[in-house]
Amino acid sequence: MVETTGEFDVERRGTVEYRIFRHPEQIPNARIGLLLKRAVADTERYLEAAFPAKTVVLIFDDTEISEDRLGQLRLLPGAGFFAPISHGLSARWIQMEVRTDQESDTDSLRTVLTHEVAHYYWHHQPDVDAQEDFFLDEGAAHYLEYKLGDNDEIGTSARLAGICIQIDPQKGPTQSHLRDVALALDLDVADSGMTQLLTNREFAESISQLCSDKELTGRYRAAGVFIEAEELMGSTKFRRAFREIWEASKDTAQDASDVYDVLCIHAATRKCEGIEEAFEEYGFEP
Repeated sequence: MVETTGEFDVERRGTVEYRIFRHPEQIPNARIGLLLKRAVADTERYLEAAFPAKTVVLIFDDTEISEDRLGQLRLLPGAGFFAPISHGLSARWIQMEVRTDQESDTDSLRTVLTHEVAHYYWHHQPDVDAQEDFFLDEGAAHYLEYKLGDNDEIGTSARLAGICIQIDPQKGPTQSHLRDVALALDLDVADSGMTQLLTNREFAESISQLCSDKELTGRYRAAGVFIEAEELMGSTKFRRAFREIWEASKDTAQDASDVYDVLCIHAATRKCEGIEEAFEEYGFEP
């Protein structure tokens, strides 16, 4: 792999270095340094906290890192980024793998960098089962990708995840579920076309297959709760609650009930009722 290095300055953290590993034949995106700086600066500003690392490491690869390559990268100075890190500023870096095709698409690169930078703040606790805080780790990263990376597709994916948890895996989607999916995807289907779509076996099977991926749907469900909570609470109150949830997550893994409590503390009573409905909509018990 070929390594590219650089650095940029942000307000709270100061100088942040980056190291990018690519296949020798891959063409670098000339704007990657600026896009990475923007992602870090925007996240710092939103959470009002310094970026918790000295170095950002990006690995552009379409496959999982081979054992040989992993062994080589472990020899890099400070290469503890393959292990869980603490939330503190002592953290140096964590691994960020990105598909090679995403670098050539500037819009896609901007959103994925926002998501991956978020993981420097939100990530699995070293002493906690990954599945216990997966919903918050990925949910928060997807929310920030939606909010700061301007990726509206996260909202669509969240709505689909909410529909998926309503589907009985043994029976498959009903026509009502398929109609909800069509609306979530904003499909421009006339009345006659909608009837054909709702009775299309391939469409139903594709939705069943999508919903069978519990990790895929799980990562978007929490993002859906955050998106709806912000709409209910308003940006200022939600942002304050979101930061408080992050602060609490630095020391203790947060479950859905913990997140719900913090959101409701910052919301009016009638807004809290809407937040509770959002949690239930996405399959969480507040």
